[in-house]
Formats: sequence, C-alpha cells, structure tokens
Amino acid sequence: DIKTSYAELRVKEINGDAFLVNQCGHVEAGAITGSVKANTSYAGMDITGAGSNFVCDNQCGSVSLHATSATLTNLEARTSYAALEVRLPAAMKPAVQARTSYADVESDFPVLMKPRGQDAFADVPPGTPRINLLNQNGKIRVVRE
Repeated sequence: DIKTSYAELRVKEINGDAFLVNQCGHVEAGAITGSVKANTSYAGMDITGAGSNFVCDNQCGSVSLHATSATLTNLEARTSYAALEVRLPAAMKPAVQARTSYADVESDFPVLMKPRGQDAFADVPPGTPRINLLNQNGKIRVVRE
C-alpha cells in the first residue's frame, strides 16, 4: 500500500497486489503480478500488470491500463475529462461495457449495448472477463494486443 498527495507515485516489479493512492499527482505502476487498485484526481494514471483484477479511478486525468495476462477477471476504470485507454491480450474474449457522454468509444472487442440502468453483464456467462469503463467527457479506447 502506497499513498501520497501531490508528488508522482511510481512503482515497479511488485510481486503481489498493489493499492496506490495519490491525491493530485501522476500514478505509474508497472510489472505488477497481483491485483491493482489505484486512485488519483488531477494527473494521469499509467498501470501495467498481469493480475486478475484492476480497479482504477481518476477524477479528472487520463487513464491508461495494460492488462498483460489472459487470467484477467475484472477491470473497472473511471475518469471524467480525459482519455481512457485499455489494452488487453488478443486471445481474451471479454464482456466490455463502455460509457461516455460527450466523446467516442472505439473498441477492438465487441461492446455490450444496454440502456442505462440495466445490468450490462446480466446475460454474460460466468468466468467471462468483465471490463467496465466509464468516462464523462473523454474518449474511451479498448485495444487488442
């Protein structure tokens, strides 16, 4: 667990889970083997890891996530005013929900289209990786690698 307020928070090669909190600074994490939970508010976030669970929340800055393992089960990312990009392994067959109000959604994977208020994952078979992306005013991009 690492927490700071205004400086850059940078971690690398963590063998296990990472809980990263930065009030207003950039968050960068690479080569994380476990789950990642990361929060910041006004700067970018760049996360790369092989864990099964990512939860990343950025109030106003960009979010860039790179899941390197097909063992991913859950990925949630939110921001409001900047780009949100997720890179996933090519062999993965995830269920993707991506919502933004004032920009485009571009995805190399199919995106679930359900009306607001309905559970987009209700008909998704158990064991399917779930990708839930929310952006208020910025673009969402999901890339197959």
